[in-house]
Amino acid sequence: MARELRVFISSTMKEELKDERAAVADLIAELSTPAVQLRPWVFERDAPASDRPVREVYLQALRESQLYLGIFALTLGKWTHDEFTLSQSLDIPRHLYVKQIASDQPEQPSPELVNFLASVQTVTEGVTLKYFPDGGRLWSAVKASVMTWIDETYPYFPGLSSAIYAERPEELRRPERLIGRDDLMAEVTQHLDDRRRVLLHGFSGIGKSSLAATLAGQWIAADKGHVLWLQVGSESTEFITEAIAKAFNKQQEIAGQRSEDRILSVQKMLRDSQVSLVVIDDAWNKEAIADIIRAIPPTIAVMITSRLRKEIGFFVDEMHEVTELTLDKALEALSHYSRMDLSANEHAKELCELVGKHPYALEIAGKTLRVDPDLTVEKLIERIKNAPAETLRMAAQPGRENISKLITVSLNGLSSADRRAFMAIGALFAPIVTPELVALYLGTAEATVEASLNRLVERGLARIHQNGTTYYSVHDLAYAHAQFSALETDKRSALDACLAYAQKYIGVEALSHNAIKPVLDGIVNAALWALFHRESAKADAIVDAIWDDSRVLLYQASYAQAQDLFTTALDAATSRQDAPAEARYHRMVGTVIRLRGQPNEAAPILELAVAQAKALSLQREQAYGLLELALAYNSQGKASVALKTQEDALAVMRVIGDFSELSGQPRLLANMGVSYMSMGDFEAARMALTESLELGRRFNQELVIAADLAELGRVEIYLGHPQQAVAWLTESQVMFERVDFKRDIVKGLGNLGRASIDLGDLPKALDYCEQSVALAEANGSTALINFNSGHLALALLLSGDLERANTVIERAYQQNVAYNNAHIAMLKGIIALRRGDKAEAESAFARATENAEQHLTGENVNIIALEAIGIAYAGLAVLRDAPDVAASLRYLGRLMDITDRAAGIRTSYTRLVRIIGDTLSKNDLFEPIYGL
Repeated sequence: MARELRVFISSTMKEELKDERAAVADLIAELSTPAVQLRPWVFERDAPASDRPVREVYLQALRESQLYLGIFALTLGKWTHDEFTLSQSLDIPRHLYVKQIASDQPEQPSPELVNFLASVQTVTEGVTLKYFPDGGRLWSAVKASVMTWIDETYPYFPGLSSAIYAERPEELRRPERLIGRDDLMAEVTQHLDDRRRVLLHGFSGIGKSSLAATLAGQWIAADKGHVLWLQVGSESTEFITEAIAKAFNKQQEIAGQRSEDRILSVQKMLRDSQVSLVVIDDAWNKEAIADIIRAIPPTIAVMITSRLRKEIGFFVDEMHEVTELTLDKALEALSHYSRMDLSANEHAKELCELVGKHPYALEIAGKTLRVDPDLTVEKLIERIKNAPAETLRMAAQPGRENISKLITVSLNGLSSADRRAFMAIGALFAPIVTPELVALYLGTAEATVEASLNRLVERGLARIHQNGTTYYSVHDLAYAHAQFSALETDKRSALDACLAYAQKYIGVEALSHNAIKPVLDGIVNAALWALFHRESAKADAIVDAIWDDSRVLLYQASYAQAQDLFTTALDAATSRQDAPAEARYHRMVGTVIRLRGQPNEAAPILELAVAQAKALSLQREQAYGLLELALAYNSQGKASVALKTQEDALAVMRVIGDFSELSGQPRLLANMGVSYMSMGDFEAARMALTESLELGRRFNQELVIAADLAELGRVEIYLGHPQQAVAWLTESQVMFERVDFKRDIVKGLGNLGRASIDLGDLPKALDYCEQSVALAEANGSTALINFNSGHLALALLLSGDLERANTVIERAYQQNVAYNNAHIAMLKGIIALRRGDKAEAESAFARATENAEQHLTGENVNIIALEAIGIAYAGLAVLRDAPDVAASLRYLGRLMDITDRAAGIRTSYTRLVRIIGDTLSKNDLFEPIYGL
């Protein structure tokens, strides 16, 4: 959600500045970003009707503000002085704008105002003072100051909440060469070797990230372990932990966890990995950093980069400021980037000083000299000095204002088309773009844009990346420069481009997702911007494209991002009293909360969505809400309630004739099949899934067909028809591989292995199961590692390889998947029996029965738990001289009743019961169970 900030506008309540106050208030409201929503407060417009004294009203408003903005002309005024004094005591940033009065004017500034401004000029922190000749210049100055304040206080550069698990140095984005940091690198390396927590702080573009990436690459090259690189920006703990989980391919594991549990899960991920250094790059949110630091075990070194020394320094052992380069190293950097020897060039020395010996500025300057053969160092200096200053958006650090001028000079050496490509990035909603997205914005050929972006790369104004799709990024200083020139009309054109891009790539194919993935954050931010600027229809259309129609947010497991977007959209719908949109976004918020593993919190929201849709006669929305609500009920163990809800949804869908792939009748029927399985009615499940499959084939819906075939394969396994199961599963695997749905591929291999076990084809079963476990581990799916390890252990056990079966079981235990632990413990007990360890066997069987009973409560039938408890009780019956025979018969009989009555228990589990009896020579106990 956007952070709401108040900007208090202060000036004497006279007519002389009335127009200026109104114009500035309107401007402030327009400067809202996806991260920050600004609320201007002006006394004559925003003071509420109240019986309280006037002074109390405006001072209370100031106490609730995050920025003080004062406009002065001729007088100071007692109220204005009060407001400034309070803002000073509250340590609120203070931006002052003074109208220039010509000396020949009859009215001149009052002595009180002159003295006040003289005192302000001596303040070195917290105050900026600017003069303006007219309203237009005031508008530009306020925009520059406020946008800089947002960037430096509440920065938001989308795409920074990401993580890279690096095993090789080349996986990190290291600079082509790092100059002038040898002593600092040696000192920081020693701290990291000692497992200290180190902060690298300094001005933007000074080289903090480059230094950290170089050190991290050296760390890996020296065989000190792997590196987890976190780009965090101003994101929350929730976003960052989700990014970490993605790096380990374990996002599903933390989906339903609360904040503290997420911290513990991240701790375990790090402990179980080979990570020995964590880099936290571009840290701004001190609360989130506090949480992430707690998640990092003390045996792992930590390196943080941030502009915030005081706030982030609290969490570290050592702090190092990354400063400007020395003059000789600045000359070395300039020579390196320009491909010229400038070490003795006096003009080059002047250029280095002019840009503050700033590494990023030196890169731009050097590369600009390299690509422009007619440009000399002297000419570059002259052009920087003569560049216009009034559009600058840089703070007052030495040399920084010249960095913006340098960017302008470098851009001026390009064609107008190239400059437009650069400025387009500032209009778009993220510093990461694809050539196609920029081409949509500019209305230009993609090849032309790509050529322009490559010329920006040559000048150091952009970086090129390859990851399935070619995309480009710009440094935050360059991005700030481009953003400043973006008008609201540009933003609206950029919004249209993002919408067109998202709609072009609607679909669940890997190609579509690869095209959207690099710019997904920018597209989401375009939707947020649209909501802030009352473009709700376009925001809704973007949501349709990336959620309802392509599920790109879902398949990226970007649940925190989705919830943030949908909650913002819900708030906007509520504020404009748009009841249909409220119903829609209540459904979406509830859906995401369900996907995050919180069905108890999701169900009431989805119930509200359904009630709203029904009251408004929104049949399609009602059906979709019922569909999602049923899934929440199923997760709560309310199988019959879920099924009744799905039947209600199906009745509505059949009236309106909705056959859409992702939310229509085919998906609903497939979900009904799963509900029937949850209740143990596999024949009904088969019927529902078969109808869904027929609709999928009728409308050529590949995703529906593949999913239905996979679920039908599971049904046939439970019904004791492994040959048919293999046929369905094999067909579904081909389709899932075509769209590269890795999770479904892994599940399918595990089920193929299970069906092959039932067929008695143990070599093929072992092959399938080993593939499934290897892929599950490669993709970091805890649940599938656990589940498929159970299948593999069973195949190994039946093959007689007890040692390896036990090793696989121990690996499965480490994943700690509650609903499958009974099955794992049951297999552990049988392995212990075969190895002659009766005490271990009894302990494992007791654990299996205890865990299984927890998952046989409520209406849902957990078939895995039922199998496990029946066989575990069979083992306990033998080990304890038959006191639990009745329990064993009860559960195994229930299993036989639920599955195919003719076939009895599935072949492999019948064999497990025989193993128990044969091992302990108690076969007579199990004759009633076999029924053979």
